[in-house]
Amino acid sequence: AVTSPWAACTFYDMESAGTLQQWADGLRVAKNDQGEEQLLDADGYMIVSESDTAELRKSVDELMCCEGCSVLEVGFGLGKCAELIQQAKPKMHTIVECAPAV
Repeated sequence: AVTSPWAACTFYDMESAGTLQQWADGLRVAKNDQGEEQLLDADGYMIVSESDTAELRKSVDELMCCEGCSVLEVGFGLGKCAELIQQAKPKMHTIVECAPAV
């Protein structure tokens, strides 16, 4: 099984956002006090940041991407997973993203 770096996190209550698309429409990229990029929701909750790169690398490593494989990535975030996946030179890498700001 592939683990997520956010498995222990409490996710934003999607019911109060109305719909997933409304939630996605509120996403924005900003810099934190250390100057690192982070993806925030409309209420300012951090979804992912540059400091998550080590955990993201572990998740991508668990996928065992290799040359010739095909990868479907749901959500682009800050593009860190996409960069790591591309290093494996997959035959195909498709990203599905519903947030215009991302």
